[in-house]
Amino acid sequence: MNSIEQQPSRSDEYRTAGYWGDDTFVTLIDKWADADPSHPYVSDGTRELSYGEFRDQANRLATAFATLGVRHGDRVAVQLPNWSEYFLVYAACSRLGAVMIPIVVVYRAGESASSSRTQARSASSPAASSAASTTPRWPAR
Repeated sequence: MNSIEQQPSRSDEYRTAGYWGDDTFVTLIDKWADADPSHPYVSDGTRELSYGEFRDQANRLATAFATLGVRHGDRVAVQLPNWSEYFLVYAACSRLGAVMIPIVVVYRAGESASSSRTQARSASSPAASSAASTTPRWPAR
């Protein structure tokens, strides 16, 4: 029942039933933030963001990434724990059409650097290599 040949018909079935739509993560965040900007959206136990706050911060981060040269199709290596910032980076990358490459948080510098170099080599532009090797400094928690 899950063969490759059946996937298009299952996709049509799910769309017809309303299970799937054409929304992306970015368009959903925009809809939710427009409809109810103060509604709580993400919490990591230390920080809570509403739909509106999340969208605004993700948009500012996307602008910062674009200023650094991150473009559609670029890969951005990210090593963050399961904090709200992780989801903000994902949203910012999604807004730009960049691909977020998560790196396991238990990796040390050597493993992370190796992973970043490998991913950067497969990137479509020099900007992705630069972005992949940039280590953001988040505030201490």
